[in-house]
Order: sequence, then structure tokens, then C-alpha cells
Amino acid sequence: MTRYAGAATLAVLIQAVPGLAQQVPVDPPGCTAAENALEGRKSGPAYHEHLQALASCPAAGPRAFRLQWMSPPVEATAVRLLADVSSSIRDRRILEAVRDASFSDNNSQEVRLAAIRTMISYFDPSVAVHFQPSPDTSLPAAAYVMLGRWEHPVGRDGEQALGPSMRAEVLGILRQLEQGPGDPIIAKVAGYLARRLAK
Repeated sequence: MTRYAGAATLAVLIQAVPGLAQQVPVDPPGCTAAENALEGRKSGPAYHEHLQALASCPAAGPRAFRLQWMSPPVEATAVRLLADVSSSIRDRRILEAVRDASFSDNNSQEVRLAAIRTMISYFDPSVAVHFQPSPDTSLPAAAYVMLGRWEHPVGRDGEQALGPSMRAEVLGILRQLEQGPGDPIIAKVAGYLARRLAK
């Protein structure tokens, strides 16, 4: 008796709030298979195919991308693609994973910059970021990064959607990276981006 009453209450709640039922993201067919197939892979055509398939999966995508950022690929093409697909789903788990990846001195500069690029896409999907790494650490910050605009930015909310406070969170992460020890180029780029985005 209690169980039916609870179900009825839920049904009334959904009817009373327009669009509530539609707000829960649902994966299209094939997402679980792509998530399972991705496990253990870090490069190659099949890896790229599964990453791209998961970009349309608001539930399975964040789970899979989080694990990838915890142990990022080494291949340059795979790193770029991981940042691209991660940018396509705005989800708390991905943001936390790229935050941790950007701070980790165990990751290559390329991986850390890719993680920063994903965070920038969360802050403002219309901002296009292109990094120009150089062995010369004495250059001004603007020499390592170019900013532009996407005409048609894309992105969808994941299961754990991000609220408006996320923008302040991203700026805070960039400022911490600017003050952190380690790679001076990461520090310069993070500080430069924080100042530009805060305007």
C-alpha cells in the first residue's frame, strides 16, 4: 500500500512540474556497449570510435571520460579527442576529473593543457582555445595560447549537470594553477586565461 502511494505521489509531482520528466538525461542505444568496449583502450581507431560514440551519452559518457582522465592516453591525437568529447558533455564528474588532471605533475604538459581546454569550454562553450607550447619558458603568456570564438558551440548537460557557480569554480582552479609549482608554462597559461575570462 505504501509503495503505491509513493509512486502516485511521484506521478503527481512530475505532472505538477512541467518538463520534469524530460530533464533526466537518457542515453541513446549503444552507449553501454561503447563504454564497456572503451575499457582498457588508450589509442587506435577503435578507441577513437568509442570516444566519439560516447560524446552523445549523457550518462555513460561522463563515467567513461572520468576514468580516461584518471589515466590519460599518451598519443597526441587521443589526448586532443578526449578533450573534444569531454567538452561536449557538461558534467560534474568530468569537471572534477579534468581539474585533477590539470594539477597532476605526473601528466604531460599536453594532457594538462587539454584538461584546461576542457574546463574553458565549460566556462564558456563559445570560447575556442589553441595552445602553442614552446620549450622556451621565458615568453609572455600570450605566446603560448590563442583565443577565438566558435560560431556554433555545442554541448549538452550530463547526469550531474553543472550550475552557474561552475564559472567561479573554473576561475578558481585557473588561479590555483597559476600559483602552483612545477611547469611554468602551465602557470602562465592558467593565469592568462583566468584574467581574460574574468573580464
